[in-house]
Amino acid sequence: MNTFQLEQVEEMISQANYRDALNAIESYEKLDELSDDEQLTLKYLKSTLYLRKGLFKEGKKYSEEFLEASRDLLNPAREIDALVSLGMAITILGDPDNGLNFAGKAKRILTMLTNDPTTELSKKEADLLHLKGIILRFKGEDVKALKMFQQSLLLREKVGDGIKIVDSLYEIGVIHYYSVRPEKCLECCQRTLEISNATNNKRGIALAKIGFGAIHRINGEHSKARKLFQDSLKIGEEIDDQRIISLSLQFISTVCFDIGELSIALEYIERWKFLVEKTGNFGEETMIYNNLGATYTYAGDVNRALEHYQVSVKNLEKIGNQRAIIISLVNVGEILSIMGKNKPSREYIERAIELARQNKYDYGHLFALYAMIRYFNNSISSDALDEYLLELKEIYDRHIETPAINQQYRLAKAIILKSKGRLADKMAAQKIFQQISEEKCVHLDNTVDALINLSELLLFELETTGNKKALAELNKISNKLLTLAKTQYAYPCMAEAYLIQSKLKLIEFDIDESQRLLSQAHLIAQEKGLNRLSQIISIEEESMLKLFSTWEKILDQNPSISDIIKISRVEDLITGVIRNKIYQNEEEVIAYADKALQIAKAWKT
Repeated sequence: MNTFQLEQVEEMISQANYRDALNAIESYEKLDELSDDEQLTLKYLKSTLYLRKGLFKEGKKYSEEFLEASRDLLNPAREIDALVSLGMAITILGDPDNGLNFAGKAKRILTMLTNDPTTELSKKEADLLHLKGIILRFKGEDVKALKMFQQSLLLREKVGDGIKIVDSLYEIGVIHYYSVRPEKCLECCQRTLEISNATNNKRGIALAKIGFGAIHRINGEHSKARKLFQDSLKIGEEIDDQRIISLSLQFISTVCFDIGELSIALEYIERWKFLVEKTGNFGEETMIYNNLGATYTYAGDVNRALEHYQVSVKNLEKIGNQRAIIISLVNVGEILSIMGKNKPSREYIERAIELARQNKYDYGHLFALYAMIRYFNNSISSDALDEYLLELKEIYDRHIETPAINQQYRLAKAIILKSKGRLADKMAAQKIFQQISEEKCVHLDNTVDALINLSELLLFELETTGNKKALAELNKISNKLLTLAKTQYAYPCMAEAYLIQSKLKLIEFDIDESQRLLSQAHLIAQEKGLNRLSQIISIEEESMLKLFSTWEKILDQNPSISDIIKISRVEDLITGVIRNKIYQNEEEVIAYADKALQIAKAWKT
């Protein structure tokens, strides 16, 4: 056995040719005469292979064997490699504090090494910085983690460590993505793809595709995103890289969730969950519970959603990931609000806001503040709202060039203005909602929120003035909402748009078209597994059938628009969409339907 053969195995791993690399390692391990250095190199390669392909339980096992052998053979340089590998495995398996302990041991040995070539020392220092970055990101300290990855990248570029440059770029891109800096994430993806194509690194090509797909997703380009994730999944399966497969399944399930294909989303989550149980990736296990919570929320099963979100919070608290805890606390708060449990809901969101303040986490702070304003703007004191808006303004000022954050701050400001009694405030809110609705869709939820809130204000104008121009504007907005939903394949939004259009047709006295649009909404909800929404639409259809003959008599009496709005309950529908309650409150819908029936009977007599 010679050095060239070992270098060939390392090259196989760098090109994600894992099967041939493992066969070669196992073949060489059977040789009778191996030097100490050759034994250690094989153990290093084996632990590296398993960690790189995402099998962290096995990676931990082989890293422990590597560490023991390097100590037995008194090889401090290889001991550093083993400590870094073991620290990586232990961190991802859910013990970042212990991972930091191994990083500290590696650092102490590194400072004592003086005989190794400068290039080798730089490689080890870069690996150690990368490990620290992983630990910090696992604990939610993204600002510090970013610095570690950037320092690691500089060293890896200096020594020309191509495969590990890709690793650094990927981690930097992930932080930019979750910090809502898509342009910087895109730069990382482009460099990753360029380097990976030049070196025939299939794993790097898959990571680049995942990154590009993630950017398309936040831009609302779901079909492009889905294709890229499917491509990366195919590569992952081809090279047997469990990490690539896992990431691909995660993002495919998220896109399916985004567009309302909930049954398909659950299928991908189950595949993802099965794989994560095999690999032991604790961070992804926590994300699975979060994604299940979101999916069950849209499906209308709030109890199961709450159960999964709470498991997510519990797991995150184990590893101390404050930033992810903030997001999960808000998710729990939103579910409780949907369930009508406003006091505990507000308490969860307040906890998230305070945690975001303490950790100086702008994205989580924005997310929590926006949820508080969206759900509780009518029950929060004016002073508290002003304080929340001031905090949002400070975040906005720091990220003024980030379109999604820019829009969310303005949305929050407009929601607060809308809740005030003065007509001038409502007009100012309407102007903001109008502007956002006409801007490029940089985040689907922002555009939808702007359109729905604008609808509520126009409905208020229509009810108070009877101005038919407001009705024409409402129809334009509902058409735009429907077009947007179709373009983005956002099926829950599509069903809601048809529901709103159905109500507007009642206001226009077109009962037949109203029924047709309601049936269209019902069909989408049934086909896409939106079970609770489907039940609610069934109640709406039943209510309309009961009222059909009565509606004709009501319309013969030429009622005012204000009366028609009350009977049709379009205002209740739009308010429910704004507060995310349309999916859950079946009892309220029944109550509203009964109320409408009573109003209709009064007209009939």
